[in-house]
Amino acid sequence: MHLSLPAVCVAAAASLVLASVPAQAAEIPNGLFLSVTGDGGATLRAVAIQCPHRAEQHPYGTLTCALLAAVDGNIDRLPGDPHPCTMEHDPVTATATGIWRNRRVNWQKTFSNACVLDAATSPVFRF
Repeated sequence: MHLSLPAVCVAAAASLVLASVPAQAAEIPNGLFLSVTGDGGATLRAVAIQCPHRAEQHPYGTLTCALLAAVDGNIDRLPGDPHPCTMEHDPVTATATGIWRNRRVNWQKTFSNACVLDAATSPVFRF
């Protein structure tokens, strides 16, 4: 069997790529951009987090990554941190966008105030 030089080059390149796949497939990065906006739409705070690497950009990065992993990136399934909140009406909207385990995340929810947000999602939006 005689292979042309381009075919040999393509085969060699493909084997190099395939050889690197198992190492990369073992740890698929999960990255989310988290933000909290006020009633008028102004961004109050925002942070990007990549799990398991670069979790340190979030003040509770390690715990946030562990919680998100436990709920497979589904923020609605977070256990939260139930605690009493005032009935003050000062709406905030939490947003999470990015990729979690090769799935697109596009989550947004409005809460009556920052305390209610914290109780429902803590520590994910505690930054």
